[in-house]
Amino acid sequence: MMSIVLAASLVLLGFALILTLVRFARGPYLVDRIAVFELFMVTLAAALMILGLLYDMFVLVEIAGFTVVVSFFGTVALASFVNEEKS
Repeated sequence: MMSIVLAASLVLLGFALILTLVRFARGPYLVDRIAVFELFMVTLAAALMILGLLYDMFVLVEIAGFTVVVSFFGTVALASFVNEEKS
């Protein structure tokens, strides 16, 4: 039963990843693309965590945590770059 729920959530997260890629391509401004990048990375990390649970691979959960941390610092760096550019 649990594997069915995890598989269904992976399908929904895959659909969310596709939608975020579409939004990334359509984003008219750099700030929109930065926000969508953060959303994409968090969704990807959630998918990695579910895959780790589904296949009993704790390494994937650790990779997902690392991905979120790197994504956060990347978003902060890009946001500060955009802020300096506007000034």
